[in-house]
This record gives sequence, C-alpha cells and structure tokens, in this order.
Amino acid sequence: MTSIRPYLTVFRMRFVLMLQYRAAAIAGFGTQCWWGFIKVMVFAAFFRSSSALSGVSMPAETSVVLAIRFSGNSISPSSRMTCFKHNPVMLRDYERT
Repeated sequence: MTSIRPYLTVFRMRFVLMLQYRAAAIAGFGTQCWWGFIKVMVFAAFFRSSSALSGVSMPAETSVVLAIRFSGNSISPSSRMTCFKHNPVMLRDYERT
C-alpha cells in the first residue's frame, strides 16, 4: 500500500490545482457577464431617456457591447468602424478603454 501513496498525493495535488483553475475561470466569466449586463443597462437607460443617441438600434448596441466584453477587446479596426459608423460617441468611448 505504501507504493501507491506518492501517486495518490500527486493526483490530489493536480486535482486541487485544476479545481482552483476552474473556479477562477468561472469567476472570470461571471465577472464579464456582470459588467456586460451593467453596460447594456446603462445604454438601455440612455436609449429610453433620449432619442439623440439613436444612431444605432438597441439590439445592435447590445451585440456590440457583448462582442467587445467577451472578445477581450480584440475587435479588428475594420469591424469596430462597421459597428460604430453611425455613432461617433460610442467610437470615442470605445477608443478610450
């Protein structure tokens, strides 16, 4: 039985390491969802309060926010211009981040 003990120890250590990694990945995903939800709600409030920002529709805006949030801010310049061509305020806000 003593010959199995080192293998069980290594297995336990790897299991704990993978458990930590998965917990961090789930927490990161939850954080991205939370901040994406908040950003969409802020834009929804702006769309409801004023028609001055109506250069783009709310579903299109939601798609852009979620694409930026879950892509790690790695959207190509041509895609960014396509998303924001009707709303220079959003383009300026995106370039600041």
